Amino acid sequence: MSLETMASKGSANLNRKLPGMSASYSASSTRAQANYGKMPFGATRKANYNSAWSTNPGNYSAAMTADKVSKWRENWIANWTQDLLGAGEDAGVVPPLGLGLGVAA
Repeated sequence: MSLETMASKGSANLNRKLPGMSASYSASSTRAQANYGKMPFGATRKANYNSAWSTNPGNYSAAMTADKVSKWRENWIANWTQDLLGAGEDAGVVPPLGLGLGVAA
């Protein structure tokens, strides 16, 4: 399977999961604030953390755009290409497990 095919599948999975990721992040607000409140930080730091939650959940879904998915895709391909070239393999083709990736066959 080529890196391009794998990156396309990964991008599609990320796009599919974005709505749920945003909802989970928003739903964690109460738990996150309660747990942060137990930390040994001062009152000002805790107040700043809590006030950030009034905007962050909405910003999270806005921040996860096609631009971010595209960036993930580019970085994923670049990292795998670098790893494969370092292992002496041709870029763009994933070798079978155990061949050139330091994994025993």
